[in-house]
Amino acid sequence: MHIGVFTAIDNKARLEKLLSSYEDVTFEFFPYGKIEEVIESFKRNSRFLDGYLFSGYFSYRLIEQEIGSFDKPVTYFKMSESDFFKKLTFILLENRKLDLSKVFLDFHAESDEIAENIKLLPEESQPIVASDEHIYVSSDVYDRALDLHMKMHEEGRANISFTRFANIVQALEEKGIKNYYFEISDETIQNAVNDLLNEVNIHLLQDNQIVCGAIKLKVEDEDTREIQMLNLHSSLLNFNYQFHHELIIHERDGYFEVMTNYLEVETLTNNFTSCSLLHFLKKKFNSSIHIGWGIGKTFTQARVNAQMACDYSYNNEVSSTYVLKDEDTMIGPLIGRRRSERSGSIISPLEITKLMEAVDMTRDKINKIFLAFNKIENDHISSSLFAETVGLSVRSANRILKEAEEKELVISMIDSAAGLQGRPRKLYRLNRDVLLG
Repeated sequence: MHIGVFTAIDNKARLEKLLSSYEDVTFEFFPYGKIEEVIESFKRNSRFLDGYLFSGYFSYRLIEQEIGSFDKPVTYFKMSESDFFKKLTFILLENRKLDLSKVFLDFHAESDEIAENIKLLPEESQPIVASDEHIYVSSDVYDRALDLHMKMHEEGRANISFTRFANIVQALEEKGIKNYYFEISDETIQNAVNDLLNEVNIHLLQDNQIVCGAIKLKVEDEDTREIQMLNLHSSLLNFNYQFHHELIIHERDGYFEVMTNYLEVETLTNNFTSCSLLHFLKKKFNSSIHIGWGIGKTFTQARVNAQMACDYSYNNEVSSTYVLKDEDTMIGPLIGRRRSERSGSIISPLEITKLMEAVDMTRDKINKIFLAFNKIENDHISSSLFAETVGLSVRSANRILKEAEEKELVISMIDSAAGLQGRPRKLYRLNRDVLLG
């Protein structure tokens, strides 16, 4: 499991220590000094991650604002009521004459609970809070937050600042502004991480569910049925080859059955919003085409769901695709539109074509490399695992990986965990710089 941690630089060391105890999880850190750096880090690396962890509300909201909804499990560290009041109690004990009405607080927006509790205080004792018009999601939020703290102190409205922006604490101190940084507790962080890891596990299990497809062609002239079925079979094989899908196709009595996995069908239906296969087949045939995808924990369940979804489309007579996830969840009709270039796979067919020119390797070799990395649950692969994953001899696998390393498509390292006996084993990882151009 590979989790990306997007955190302010000042929080990195603490989070590294806290997250070091998790086994079988790789936490990759993307520290930032300026919040706009989060966008670049996320865009370059999100496709390689299984889940996203943000150390603060504003970095999370900035990415959400930039990309829309997240395609993988995500969370951000949110201050709990317990954390807030523990810190506030400490401050009040240290400053027994503290006038809360002279406190400026910049983080009530990240927690509805904290905002509600502030409102419960007597009006004359409520701290000054940053309104939405002052603290909103944008790349210059740190600069605006710092300016706002300075303004409150310069105007005499505040004499102490409460902040959740770790990256402005040093600047506040340099300007002589007394401040308290409200840190989230270890317990709250670990609870958030545990919840995220559970979501990622569910997400990965979902990706490994069995998916079966049923494809029927409504043939009006029975004399042409055989030739129509041959043409349909040829078109399905052509689609599979042209767009590099992992579809196993079998002819059944009057229809074609397709076996694949959840991640694959999610890709070719663009997250169950359209159907690139239907779009492809409609250009080849004048007859109506009916596609049903069934998802299940067993092959039998997936097959039954696929046939029911296909029959649903067939009875409507109009070319369409339906997806039956379980007995209560039918999705559709999905109309035939072009496949989105943005997909859940590591690399798209268009990107493969560009890579062929960039690294001067054949499509077949590049496909094999990315197929292997798609299938394994790790960032690194050995030549023996590569060979096993794509059905090659170890000698052939070594030749491909050696060429890929020479062309800088992959980067090698010595497996230090493999022990000192015998010849050192090489591990390979994708070179993101080449991949992202």
